[in-house]
Amino acid sequence: MNTQQRKTRRVIAHIVKAVVSAIREQPVSGVIEKRLFNMDEAAIYLGRSRRGMEALVADGKISSVQHDKRRFFDRHDLDLWIDEGRVQ
Repeated sequence: MNTQQRKTRRVIAHIVKAVVSAIREQPVSGVIEKRLFNMDEAAIYLGRSRRGMEALVADGKISSVQHDKRRFFDRHDLDLWIDEGRVQ
């Protein structure tokens, strides 16, 4: 693969990533948006590591819902945590 092909692949990968990101942000009509996230999904939503999420839970800084042995995070609680940390 030559240099031009590598550059083209990088550009295409960047465009695909941007398009996928934009699509994920737009709710699809007729589809129910997910409200509860598992630990990994919540970490991605907040831009943190799984270990960082576990620390937030252990410190009582973020609330969660527990069913059986599984822990879930309500999107509204995650958004509230973000808003509470907002600096003017």
